[in-house]
Order: sequence, then C-alpha cells, then structure tokens
Amino acid sequence: MTSTATVEAMDFNLAGVDLGPWHLEKVLGEGAMGTVYLARHQRIGRTAAVKVLKAEHAKNPDLVQRFIAEATAVNAIKNEHIVEVFDFGEQLQPDGSSLAWCVMELLEGQPLSALMTQHFTLARTVKLGWQLAKALHAAHQIGVVHRDVKPENMFLHRKGDDPEFLKVLDFGIAKLLKPIGDIPQSGTAAGIVIGTPEYMAPEQALGSATDRRADIYAVGLVLYELIAGVQPFRGDTFGKLVVEITSKPPPPLPSVTALGEPVHPVLEAIVRRCLAKEPERRFQSADELAQALEPFVTGAPVRPLAATPQPQVPPVELAKPARQAAPSVIDTSAIRPSRAPLAFGALVFVGVVIGAVVLLSGQDAPAPVAPPPPVEAVRTPPIEAVPVAPTPARVRLEVRSSPSGATVVRTDTQAQLGVTPLSVELDPVDVLPLSLSLAGHVTDARTVALQANATLDVDLAKVPEAEAPRPAKPAPVQKPVSRDGVVDPFAP
Repeated sequence: MTSTATVEAMDFNLAGVDLGPWHLEKVLGEGAMGTVYLARHQRIGRTAAVKVLKAEHAKNPDLVQRFIAEATAVNAIKNEHIVEVFDFGEQLQPDGSSLAWCVMELLEGQPLSALMTQHFTLARTVKLGWQLAKALHAAHQIGVVHRDVKPENMFLHRKGDDPEFLKVLDFGIAKLLKPIGDIPQSGTAAGIVIGTPEYMAPEQALGSATDRRADIYAVGLVLYELIAGVQPFRGDTFGKLVVEITSKPPPPLPSVTALGEPVHPVLEAIVRRCLAKEPERRFQSADELAQALEPFVTGAPVRPLAATPQPQVPPVELAKPARQAAPSVIDTSAIRPSRAPLAFGALVFVGVVIGAVVLLSGQDAPAPVAPPPPVEAVRTPPIEAVPVAPTPARVRLEVRSSPSGATVVRTDTQAQLGVTPLSVELDPVDVLPLSLSLAGHVTDARTVALQANATLDVDLAKVPEAEAPRPAKPAPVQKPVSRDGVVDPFAP
C-alpha cells in the first residue's frame, strides 16, 4: 500500500535572505497578507521594515495586484499618521516562485493590541482616537477606505518627545473608491465579507457595500474598548457575532472608568454616534469626528454635538385627514354677558307702576319708602386667553418584511407591535426605533421618522449557516491563530 503526502505552500523564515539591496535580518510581525522583517540596506546601512507577500498569495496575480495597490495607495496618502512606503519590488526564486515585497519606514514602539490589557486614561484614549480619525480622513480624501481598522493595525511610535505618536498600518484589504495612478478603482462582490469580525460595521459584516463610514464605525469600537475595557459585541461563532453587530445596540459605556475618571456625556455621545447601525446616523466624515474629539485633546470648551443626521424618509400621503385640533384661544365674543343688571331694573319698574295705581285709586298711600341706594352696574371682567394644547393626530405605520411573519418590537419601550405584514396607528414621534425578528434570520434594527404616516419595507437576511468541516490535512507547521485568521477573505 502506497501512501501519498499532500504538499502545501509554506512560508519559510526568510531571515538572512537578500531582496534587492535589502538584507532581511529578523521577523518583526505577521499580518493577513504578509510577513514583516527588519531589513538593512546593504550599501548605505539604512534600516527599514520590509513586508513580504505570503507564498500562498504570491501565486495569485489578483492578490499580487492588491499588494501593489496597498503600496501605491499608502504612498499616495502622505500623512504623518500613516506608515510611509518608499520602495517596492519582485524577485524570482530559484524554484520559479516569485517574492513580492515593499519597503516601509521602521517604527520604534509597539502595536496598540499589545497594550489592550492596560487601563487607559481618557486623555490617552481620546488622543489616540483623534489621531486615528485624522489619519483616516487623509486616506478618505484620496478615495482609500481601510476596512480593517483595529488595535493590531494601530502602532504607537516614538516621535521626538511623544512616545505614542499613532501610525496606521496594513492597508492590505483597503478599498479604492477612485483610481490612484495606474491602480483602478476596486470593489467587493456582494456577499463577500472582508475584515476582522470584531471590528466590522454592520453593513460590512453582512457583505453589503461599504464606504468611509465603515472606518468611522471601527474608530467607535476602538474608543469603546479603550474606555470600557471590553468590546461591545462578542460571540463564540461568526454567525452569533454578526447577529450581535447587526441587531443589538452596544451596552452603555460606564459612567466612570476603571481608573475612576468620569466619562463626559459628550464623549459618550461621540462613541454612540460612531456605533450607529445605519451609516446615515454616524459622523459623515472622519474630519467631522476629529473635530468632535479635538476639544478633549486641546482643552477647548466642549460643546454638545449637533443633531444626529436623520435617514431620509420618502414623503407618504395621509390615509385620512388629520383630526381638527382644538382652538388654542377661547372666543370671548361667544360668552353671553350677565343678566343681573337687567333683572334689577325690571323690579324697579314694577314697583313704580304699582305705586302709581295706588295713588290713582284715591287710597291713602303708605309711608314713602326711601329708595334703595344706587347700585353700580356689574361689569364682567375681561377673560384672558387660555392656551389649550392641541390633541396630536395619530399616524399609521405599515411594516412589511420579506419573508413575512417577522415580530415587530418597539425597542424604546419593548412593546410588541405585531407581526408582518403590520398596520398600526401610533402617536407621532420624531424617531421610532424598531426591531424585526424571525426564526432563521438575522434580527434587523431600524428607525423610522414617524411625524406622518410611514411605510417600512425590510429584507431579512438569513443567519449564515455553519461552515461544513473540511477534511483534515497534514500540516508540517502549526501556526498560531490571530484575529486576522478568524475570517480569511483570501481563502479559495
């Protein structure tokens, strides 16, 4: 009986290998697409970080192109908070394989992920978030969305007197919203999930289209974790984590940090806006987020946030005219004057007539009676206008889902409104938060502007099925699993 062995592409330690003029000395770290080495220029002695594309990716022309796109995009951003890339090359190996590599500035420090077990002061936290927002704004301005913002890709570099000058790393799965040089605009097929699950925006976790607001959501996740000490959403499987991210609000931040610092309400509001489920309700640019955080860094007066952006709701026709509101002012002309003065005058007139009849009849008239003292006319005081609150007209909400049969819950009161298709009358509100749940489907959280009749149509996504186990393959080397390996967007 003959046994056959399966040989897989392996990444060997390239320390001691020369790539062009660069001599690789030792491994510094490993990411989703490549391994980073400490390297030294053989002629001038300059040290740098050289990132080498992994062997399994180097055989795929599309991934090599993505690797080149990363180097090109990072070089085009030119921001002090983004790692500098200043060289790129490919080298053919004796076995016919190719090594693709790029040269980056060598940073002195450590990634934020190595410090996440510490308790951060609020000043330290906000400074990191502010620098991160400024770096992402520079990337977004030239059309680059990072899509993998997380502590592993945030490097705290020593620069001058600042021991924690932030540098953003690893644009390996960046999305180009517009062409940069010869690199074309990139896209992701619908339903393809790219990124690290714990730091994905809801639309990213569902495989929907993403833009710069997905990066803003990730900044909110990093700020939340630094302030609270834990991540807002957790799940032991990717499917459970997606349900948490897409349907449940983040737990409130603590009012006081582990170091005893009170969390400013505006800072809490900033984090909450970053973590809005709908992209339209988040900060619409990283620059807007940086400006909101800046007073906490500079010591300027902290002002409340402007009103939350509201998702656009198309106008709908009223099913029936609204009930006429009660008048807010009482009409004083409709109030009849008092009849008391008129009745008194009638009595006086009758008395005069009776006295005249007695005199004419020749009978002795009784002793004259002194007339009563004059009575002043009674005047009715003016009635002040009394405002009356108008009775609000109820509006109709219609909710439809595909598939139907979903339970609709009003999440601010936890009241169950019914099952789709649903038609219900409610008091008007500025924003009505709802959730739709159906067995076998991801719970969908929505908000509806309900100042007038409104209709909501929701397509419910199925809960991702557990991936079938693959046959075990003998692996010559067992690699440690990092968060980069939870969801491998480049797996065949």
